[in-house]
Amino acid sequence: MSRATFARLLEEEIRKLGLIVEALKDRSRLCFPQEYDCSNSLKEVVLSLKRLRKKARQIEWF
Repeated sequence: MSRATFARLLEEEIRKLGLIVEALKDRSRLCFPQEYDCSNSLKEVVLSLKRLRKKARQIEWF
């Protein structure tokens, strides 16, 4: 995986995490209208970040 691809994937997960934070702050369902809470979405983001961490070890950074 290239660094650019990794950066795009990481950026997407960070964006999702930001949406979850906003939903928790205002206690609304605006970010995730199909769900009553964000727990499943948070779990998915955490799992994706763990997968990305494993992939980061394979990337040649310098």
